[in-house]
Amino acid sequence: MNQTQTLIQECERRGVTLESRGQMLYVEPEENTTPELVEQLRQRKFEIIGILEAKQRAAWNHVAKQIILGEFDGCAYAMRRNLIAGLCSLQNPLALRAIGKLKEVSQR
Repeated sequence: MNQTQTLIQECERRGVTLESRGQMLYVEPEENTTPELVEQLRQRKFEIIGILEAKQRAAWNHVAKQIILGEFDGCAYAMRRNLIAGLCSLQNPLALRAIGKLKEVSQR
C-alpha cells in the first residue's frame, strides 16, 4: 500500500470523509483533522482525487451492470433520472448501454 492510500485509510479511521468534485477535495468534518493531516492532504490532493474518482467509476460500473441485468426495471422515474445523470459521467460502452436500458424501461 502506498502513502496516499495509507493517508486515505487514516482519514477513514478518524471518521473524515473525503470527496472530490472536479479538482476540489472536500474534507469533512474538519474538527476530526489536525493541521498535520490537512497539510498531508494538500500535498497529495491530486493523487487522492485520482483514487476517489477511480473508486467512483468502479461503483458506477457496478450499477451499470445491475441496470443491464434488470435490477432497476421497476424503479421510480426520479431514480432513473438520477441514475442516468450519474452514468453520463462515465462515457464508456457499459454506461451507455445501461442508459439505453433505463430509457427503454421509461418508455414502457
